[in-house]
Amino acid sequence: MKREIVLDKVCIAMNLTSDEVLKKSREPKLVNARIIYSVLCRSFTKSTVIEIGNLIKRNHSSVSHYFKVFRNYIDTDKYFKEYHDLSRRLVIQHIAKSYAEEVETDMLQQIDNQIKKLLEVKKRFSTIEKAENI
Repeated sequence: MKREIVLDKVCIAMNLTSDEVLKKSREPKLVNARIIYSVLCRSFTKSTVIEIGNLIKRNHSSVSHYFKVFRNYIDTDKYFKEYHDLSRRLVIQHIAKSYAEEVETDMLQQIDNQIKKLLEVKKRFSTIEKAENI
């Protein structure tokens, strides 16, 4: 999963734009969005703290700090927990939808392959029938 998708889902959940999250503001809602993004990004991607920080224009130590304060916020701030849970659900829904599309594509490909094999078998039998009728 791409880090940008996680950021997009956090922005949707918190009713923010990615530009707002990326700006150099210490506004609590924006900081909370960055914390949630960092934690979800770490959970759902194989990104390092440096890669996560690069996307939100923060250094790795800020991202590491977000991981440390996350637990406290989840336990003490009801709204933070709600935003996190909604963001997490949106990311999971995106993963599920992507997976379903992949499975559907794979199934269609398998059906296509089976049809091609059946047509080849039919063609061989037609050739055999014609040869026997001659």
